Amino acid sequence: MRWTGATSSFGQSTTPRSIHTGEQKTTRRTRRNLSVAFKAKLALAALKGKAALVELAKRFEVRAHQIPQWKEQLLGALHRCLAPAFRPSGN
Repeated sequence: MRWTGATSSFGQSTTPRSIHTGEQKTTRRTRRNLSVAFKAKLALAALKGKAALVELAKRFEVRAHQIPQWKEQLLGALHRCLAPAFRPSGN
């Protein structure tokens, strides 16, 4: 037997209206803008390797797939920071 939705004694469906009309009643969270310092702190924690990505994601309340991206960005930035400064020849 397939359930098609309950009906009231007056023949009207008790199924929420949003299902019938296609309206979506979702609660949207506002998008968080994370600071560069927060991302760097998280990436450094990932580089230390003392906790798994999933554990870090839970602790910092972010998605686990973001952490490796920030880790790579940090490594790229460190490479640029530690490279010798450009000095024109002839000095």
